[in-house]
Amino acid sequence: MVFFITLASVILVTVVRTLPPCPLSENAPVDEFSAERAVRHIRTIASRPRLTGSLEYKLAASYVLAKLKDMGLEAETQRRGVIQNTIGWIKGKNSSDIILLTAHLDSKGGPGATDDASGVAVLLETARALMSNTPLRNTIMFLFTDNEEGGYKGAKFFIDHHPQARNVRIVVGFDAGGLRGPDVLSATSANNGWANPAAGKSRYAYHGEFGH
Repeated sequence: MVFFITLASVILVTVVRTLPPCPLSENAPVDEFSAERAVRHIRTIASRPRLTGSLEYKLAASYVLAKLKDMGLEAETQRRGVIQNTIGWIKGKNSSDIILLTAHLDSKGGPGATDDASGVAVLLETARALMSNTPLRNTIMFLFTDNEEGGYKGAKFFIDHHPQARNVRIVVGFDAGGLRGPDVLSATSANNGWANPAAGKSRYAYHGEFGH
């Protein structure tokens, strides 16, 4: 009997830990992430497909740039040909090392509400929440890339040509491969195994704050 009770408890805990966190409402404290506030960005950005070079993409990029500036971030557009990345950053107080958060703004074949307006919305709401908190040690850069669907061309353009790319120490990319379920760490680069427990701690430390 003890065995079956223990087994049932383990199964219950496992199931609960795989459930998405409860999202916070629009009335959540200003220094916390609100899923409902993030969803407003998705509704605006994902009103139509955003192909690289299209008017729809440019309108979405203008929206993101304006939101970053309204929040008080330093922001810029990085252009080359039809490629147009949007970048914002919060300067750190004690280090020039950069933590880069990135999502792609383009979509292919549809409005791309999940792929990847959801990632864009997460970055915008994260930027807003961080601007409402105490100053950060490291600089946080928010990179909204173009032409991910065409072969990560916007990301490559940033790496090859942006003067701050050499100062990036950690990159966290937000993308979507489904319509439901919890956020997961799907891959890390070589020698970054330390990110697995770090991501796990973050996932539950912010339970209820980062659900979307």
